[in-house]
Amino acid sequence: MLATVAIPDDIVELILLRLDSLVSLVHAATTCKQWRRVVADAVFRRRYRSLHGPPMAAGTYHNGERFERPHFVPSPSATIDGRHFSLDFLPDDTYCIWTVRDCRGSLLLLDRLQLQPGNGGGYSNLVICEPLARRYEIIPPLSTFANCVQLGAFILVDGDDNAEEGCDGMSNFRVLCVVHGHYKTRAGMFTSGSSYWREETFYSLWASIVGLTARSIYLYMNEGRVISMDLRTSEFSNFLLPSIIEGWDEDDRIRHRMTITAGRDNKERIVVVHFGCKVKVYARLDGGSCGAEWALEKTIEISEAMGGVHRHNRDWDLIQTASLSLHRAGSVLIQQEQGGSSRAKCFRLDVETREMELLPDHHDMKVEVPLSPTLRACIDHDDGDGDALCILVSSLYI
Repeated sequence: MLATVAIPDDIVELILLRLDSLVSLVHAATTCKQWRRVVADAVFRRRYRSLHGPPMAAGTYHNGERFERPHFVPSPSATIDGRHFSLDFLPDDTYCIWTVRDCRGSLLLLDRLQLQPGNGGGYSNLVICEPLARRYEIIPPLSTFANCVQLGAFILVDGDDNAEEGCDGMSNFRVLCVVHGHYKTRAGMFTSGSSYWREETFYSLWASIVGLTARSIYLYMNEGRVISMDLRTSEFSNFLLPSIIEGWDEDDRIRHRMTITAGRDNKERIVVVHFGCKVKVYARLDGGSCGAEWALEKTIEISEAMGGVHRHNRDWDLIQTASLSLHRAGSVLIQQEQGGSSRAKCFRLDVETREMELLPDHHDMKVEVPLSPTLRACIDHDDGDGDALCILVSSLYI
């Protein structure tokens, strides 16, 4: 009998990189332990993603009516059974209002407002879940004070802004939440496996989120003060908005007129909608750290960026990014009211190329086909269960 000669891992990797179907790749991973090990390797996944693009979106979650759970709508290009993404495994929702707050990779973050019949009160919890694995975790509230307003809640990932590489399912996640009430703003970080928030408190009459990038979140604290939080180190810093900025004032609409983003060079940009028809971009000068060291970088006429498409005589507003999955370096989200019963159209404006892209409803949250968690599960089950898991997940898409 001829001896079996093992194919070196680097040759197997070159072969598997040529597969252009996610389903084929999952099937290949069920062939043997060696192939599973190659496909599940982080370096391989980065190379595969760079060659074939991001994972396919399985579909989107839409928030329902008052007491309805969010429902899943499969993507037309994804041949999957939407029932596998149902949220019927979550806790009893009697007198509950569920709202999707964020989606990252295969994880979904929801706000669960439990109403108390009779007195009109209630309390809120964040719930993070992985629909395909039918697992969830209830996160304790960041603040137990009444009348606190949740400014935002986000799923964070480790490493670069790459959802597939940083998100390891329910075993490894971080949640950022910002609330304001009683003249206090609390920013807290919750980590999987923990039972408490690491939080920081700031005193301010009011606060608003005015920017979210892959590295930082920005909070406007009134009187021109902006506090930024490094999402990787949880360290805080602050600066004053430069006096040269035009087109905004101290009122409750500042979040619709100004946002802070990061360019492709990872440097901060302050973007302001001026008179509802043009965008001004301010960049921090090299070595600058205070408000006086910013300069106007460019002015963009929105009508010119539109190229004559969807022109209306209505003002434009900025939209604060509600999820890191929506963030793109060098870009901001803007919308223009349509009037009547029509919903506002959302666009992504690239402030570097001056190009605009019409987006689907930015309130809908896309969930990705969870390739990497599945393959990691396969490796963890060398007794044969891993093959069964891979085959089961593959069957969802074919």
